[in-house]
Amino acid sequence: MVAVRHITRVQKIGEIAAVTFLMLVPFAASAQVVINEIAWMGTTVSVNAEWMELFNNGNTAVDLAGWHLIAANGSPSITLSGTITANGYFLLERTSDASVPTVTANQIYTGALTNSGTTLTLTDTSSSVIDQVDGGVNWANVGGDNTSKETAQKTVNGWTTATSTPGAVNASTVPPVTTEDSGSQTSSQTQTTQAPTSSYVAPPEPQIFADAGDNRTVIVAADTEFLGRAYNRKKETVSGHIRFLWNFGDGSIAEGQSVMHHFEYPGRYVVVLNIAENTEAASDRIIVTAEPAKLAFTAHPDGSVTIGNHAGRDLDMSGWIVRSFGRSFVVPKDSIILAGELLRIGDKTLGFRSAPETELDYPNGALALKAGSASEGSEPKESDTTAVPAIVVPSPARSVPAAIPPYSEQSADETGAPSSETENAVSNIPDTSASSSQTAAAGATVSNSGISYLWWFGAIGMAVVGGGAVVASRRAGKREWDIVEEKEG
Repeated sequence: MVAVRHITRVQKIGEIAAVTFLMLVPFAASAQVVINEIAWMGTTVSVNAEWMELFNNGNTAVDLAGWHLIAANGSPSITLSGTITANGYFLLERTSDASVPTVTANQIYTGALTNSGTTLTLTDTSSSVIDQVDGGVNWANVGGDNTSKETAQKTVNGWTTATSTPGAVNASTVPPVTTEDSGSQTSSQTQTTQAPTSSYVAPPEPQIFADAGDNRTVIVAADTEFLGRAYNRKKETVSGHIRFLWNFGDGSIAEGQSVMHHFEYPGRYVVVLNIAENTEAASDRIIVTAEPAKLAFTAHPDGSVTIGNHAGRDLDMSGWIVRSFGRSFVVPKDSIILAGELLRIGDKTLGFRSAPETELDYPNGALALKAGSASEGSEPKESDTTAVPAIVVPSPARSVPAAIPPYSEQSADETGAPSSETENAVSNIPDTSASSSQTAAAGATVSNSGISYLWWFGAIGMAVVGGGAVVASRRAGKREWDIVEEKEG
């Protein structure tokens, strides 16, 4: 009977021990996962290529589903998924798997680690804290170098700064190991040995960098120059066989260090420049805002034109074209119109006189405005939008100045004195004649303005009619024509 009771008691003790072991197993599994490496500074390729690494120092795999890795300031805040193998690593890469191009990420997350330092907390499904790392101000407690891009790595004695080892053993001493002596008694000894060499090879530091210029605002449909630059680590411009590839963010691409491009629609576009030389490559991007033009265009009677800027900001009119009857003037490079101001160009600068048909074209030759019009959305002044003909074709009544008589000779009576009748006859006739030199000058003016040759015939016709009228008046004054009155029979 005593033996039976003893066996029963032993069984109960065994059951209690088994239950206790099973209850402790999950906690033991949780406690073996640690935050192992932190690349809060990014990489030499990009400061945004941040990543973190967990390490399972136990002999069993751990399911991380429902676990959390959260920074004290809320960035990043990661809900973990997947399993970390026994004595394995779990690599977390920010934004994409390209953050560590040589190692496949176990999970992708979003949210930047601040360079000023924060506290990272790893919790399990029950929100129990499994591991916590207080980075301190500027990560001084754990290390890492923003210049060399060396990472903060956990060691046996704390944290250190060393060359990154994603998915591999940290560059530190190995953890303590347990050995047994001849008396079957255990004793803990720490072996300070060199860590195994990592298979990870850090990518070489880039030797060239790309510069796409500054963010800018351009006019829709107006060609804009995009000039790229390649430079080295000393900020010196690099020349040679370098390819410049542009992506303008509107579906268009181009190749070349200096390219021209225009945007067909308003909007904000991300323009990306990629450069490559042999095995070296780099990229840069800028933001380009395309806005509709807000201009007013006027042709003036003196042959000049005015371009009014109503865009609310300074505008670069380089390459715009003033065109009239086949003749054109290209606005020089770096011609800036201040906000709310006018650019007036004289006929001598244009090389021709403007006319009501004169137009303002985009640099690519497309029509922008006709003279006397304003673009949609502009608020032009009355003085710079009224359509005024640039050339006024002389009317017959004003073709000859009043100070110049139509002819130098005068009619005289038998005594040699001017005839009063002749004077009256001539003075009563409208002064509509024109000398040949005046007619030619008028024709030259019309020709320089690019007006159709029909005006020539009109001017000559008016001169002929005027001359005929003068001759008729003279003959009438000299009574060269007899007036016969018919009498009734």
